[in-house]
Order: sequence, then structure tokens, then C-alpha cells
Amino acid sequence: MTKDLIKQDPAAVRDALSEAGMRVVEKMDSVTEAAMWKDGGVKSRTARRVIRRHIRHHFGKDALSSERELMELSKGHSPVETKSVEYDKGDGHKKETLKCSIKHMAREVEMQTKGKQKCKQKGSIGTLGKP
Repeated sequence: MTKDLIKQDPAAVRDALSEAGMRVVEKMDSVTEAAMWKDGGVKSRTARRVIRRHIRHHFGKDALSSERELMELSKGHSPVETKSVEYDKGDGHKKETLKCSIKHMAREVEMQTKGKQKCKQKGSIGTLGKP
């Protein structure tokens, strides 16, 4: 019965669970995850895998994007920029600091096109240069 409700209106089920005090963990997309690693200064793939294992153990296997999606944001791809902006709602309360992650799609398409051309010249398939 619960699965049927989730299929019909997932937002309503999520809201009902939140009202009951049960937190529903949503999957973190790869751009946000890459920004998290960058902001945290985690550069080693080994360290990232250890931390990912702990996050998945605590929040579930679907809490993070796949390693493949994350790797697509590195070599041969455009960088992810993280910024914060002061936002004034205009209601007289203090300003909020909004944090965001930005990926420039025009630059990404250009870099991906160049990456595929290089791979074709080397005789390999894909943008990572693996045969």
C-alpha cells in the first residue's frame, strides 16, 4: 500500500513522513557531491571512497551518486564552482546566505566534444581514454 502511495504522490508521502518526525534522505546529485569534496579539501580518491562508504552505511546506498557520475565531473570535464550569495527577502529580517554549485553547460559541452575527438584519435571509446 505504501509503495502505491509513493508512486501516486511522492511529495505528499515525504511531507507526511516529515510531519511524523521521520526524515527522508534524498539522493545527493553528483554536482553537489563534487562541490562537497572540493569544499572539504578531500583530494584523494581513497579518502573519498572511505567517507562515501560511511555515508552510505548511515544514510543508505542511494544517498550518493555513483562513482562514475562523480568521475565525469573531473578529467576532461568543466569545473564545478561553489559560491555563496547574500539574499534579502525584503521582509525586514536579516539576510540569508545561500550556497550554490554552478556548472557552466556551454563550457562542459565544448570540453566533452574535445575529449571525444581526442579519444577517437587515440582509438579508444569514451571520454576517459579507456580502451
